[in-house]
Amino acid sequence: MPTTIFICLVVLNVFFLVCFFRLSRKLKRLAKENFNLRKEIKIQSDLLRYLKDQTFQEENQLQSLLVVISDLAKNLNSELDEKKIIEIMADKLKGLLGVGRCAIFTVPDSEEVLEHVYSFGYPEETVNSLRIPLSQGKGFIGWVANSQLPLSMHDVEHDDRLVSLSRENPFPIYFCQPLVFDKRLVGIITTDKIQRKTSRTEILRIFSSFSNFGAIAINNARLMQVFRERSTRDSLTNLFNHAYFHKALEYQLKTGCEDKVPLAIVMLDIDSFKQLNDSYGHQAGDFVLREVAIQLGEIAQNQDIAARYGGEEFALLFLNKNAQEVYQIIENMRIKLSSRTYSFDGNSIRCTISAGVAGREAYPYEIDKDKLIQHADECVDKTKYQGKNNVGIC
Repeated sequence: MPTTIFICLVVLNVFFLVCFFRLSRKLKRLAKENFNLRKEIKIQSDLLRYLKDQTFQEENQLQSLLVVISDLAKNLNSELDEKKIIEIMADKLKGLLGVGRCAIFTVPDSEEVLEHVYSFGYPEETVNSLRIPLSQGKGFIGWVANSQLPLSMHDVEHDDRLVSLSRENPFPIYFCQPLVFDKRLVGIITTDKIQRKTSRTEILRIFSSFSNFGAIAINNARLMQVFRERSTRDSLTNLFNHAYFHKALEYQLKTGCEDKVPLAIVMLDIDSFKQLNDSYGHQAGDFVLREVAIQLGEIAQNQDIAARYGGEEFALLFLNKNAQEVYQIIENMRIKLSSRTYSFDGNSIRCTISAGVAGREAYPYEIDKDKLIQHADECVDKTKYQGKNNVGIC
């Protein structure tokens, strides 16, 4: 009996030892799993905290970007001068991305060339007066002009097909962004390295916004310039019109009076113009008006102004030339016109002019525009009285 009890106790102790051992192992395993779980929870917690901070920073950056873009849109929408629009864009890029070097090119209307219009940071001899034919563009600029897509050094480093482009750049370029309006290339923005620590996605977003607003603003400025020119130009001859000539003359008389800048005007008529119309028709008359206008446009250079005054009458304003110098210019033109024969609709047409020159230096007092025009008109009347095809000076 005692032996049986002893054996039972031994078996029971072994059983408890086995259970304890198993429980101990299980507790150790649970402790290890708990440790790993706490470690994972800490990692996830740190990650969530990091993501929260990143989200907060990105949200602040996005809000900052939205403010800049809103400010850019407001400034560009209120500006109708193309050069100022480009300066605004460059200034915003400099402030927002810390761009140290930037060059902006535009494609003038009716031209197939990229023309440098504004830059900072690059040496003047490198970019100034740079004109790049669209069909011959190389490097980043040529690729962007043809594809109308942005390109950066990051793209080149991750695409073997583009590696050679960086070697063809005419100056250091890190990022190149096209300005596109209605599927037509308006210009290109190029920058060197971007100093601000910003993600590539944000850089693309910023440049895309600049591109969209800038292209629209440039297009609007060009449309406004066309409207301005049409309001100041004569539709038949494309010379300035009567109103513009008066405004320009009045302005120059006021601003140049104190400095005593030489100034002279010419009033000019086509001789026997009514007879020309009666003989060959009004279309022939319009043809002659355009031909004379071409001659006047050629002699009016720099700040000089050639205008159609009305009917067959023209007016010219010359700056930094006295009456005698202008007289010689008009006399040379008169000789050239009188010796020329025009062919129109099977007819040979000749025309002559009568002109009067009046210079400000002939009047010791301050003379107004109407008086100066009157004096030039009186010279025209005298030349016609003397037999036309002549130039008078007063």
